[in-house]
Amino acid sequence: MRFVLDTNVLVAALRSVRGASRRLLSGALSGEVQAVVSGPLMIEYESVLTRPHQLAFYWSVDRGTQR
Repeated sequence: MRFVLDTNVLVAALRSVRGASRRLLSGALSGEVQAVVSGPLMIEYESVLTRPHQLAFYWSVDRGTQR
């Protein structure tokens, strides 16, 4: 199966260990399914995931506190 992870699905997958978004991301990382992506989508991923409020969330998760 091939699919495209929309940016909001990727963010949801990174923020929660449960749910369909995480299952899709896990499937892609394990090779069960094939994620397809374009150059513009990679730029969008980078733009969204490096926003200050996103980075603050990931930093707090690394420190053991999830918002």
